[in-house]
Amino acid sequence: MNPDNLNPSYRNRSDQTIRCSVCNMEIGNRKIAMPSDGSVVHTKHCFVVREREIVAARNAARQASENVERSARAEVQNSNQIDRGTLGVDDGYVDLLDAWIKKAWRDGEETKLSYVMQHVLYTVKGWKEVAKTFTKDVVDSPCHTLEWSSKVFTAAAKYEVGMQLINGWACGMTEEEISANVTQYTLRGAASPSHSTSMQSNQIDEQKTVAWAEIAQRFNGTR
Repeated sequence: MNPDNLNPSYRNRSDQTIRCSVCNMEIGNRKIAMPSDGSVVHTKHCFVVREREIVAARNAARQASENVERSARAEVQNSNQIDRGTLGVDDGYVDLLDAWIKKAWRDGEETKLSYVMQHVLYTVKGWKEVAKTFTKDVVDSPCHTLEWSSKVFTAAAKYEVGMQLINGWACGMTEEEISANVTQYTLRGAASPSHSTSMQSNQIDEQKTVAWAEIAQRFNGTR
């Protein structure tokens, strides 16, 4: 970076004593340059040195942030593994995904995957409230609650599908791999619907296929 091209950043400061940010020499009333962090220098050499320091510090901060994120992901992956497709699993991956999505939004790095996984995260987090309400209603009015329990099947199916997606994401699957899996599960559920003697089993499988289809729509932009 050439300080000769930064003439607008030079000015006189006759009302205060200023020292160079690099060599600490008193500048006094001389014209000074303002590096990109707002510090002051008095020679071209000091200007170049200071700009290099600024760039190095920014790169170090960015690298440190990336290292923290990688360490957090590794720590979760090395902890107790989540059983895919089960309810009541550990929330480690959920918290990790939440942090990743917030970072993507904060850094302006949103992708189709972050958009889809944000919906998945919302669905997974909502399951606890649905289960809590259902448990209370069953205690208060068991027959009536069970008669109108279809929304619980839907929420449970979405939760199970969501956790399977989160597990895949946490294990390093790419956007293309996750999208392909979603399409595969959707087509499989549509082509081979469950015909169990258990009505509840059939209903859960049907709702899981619907949940996979909704995710597929979000990947292809139709939802």
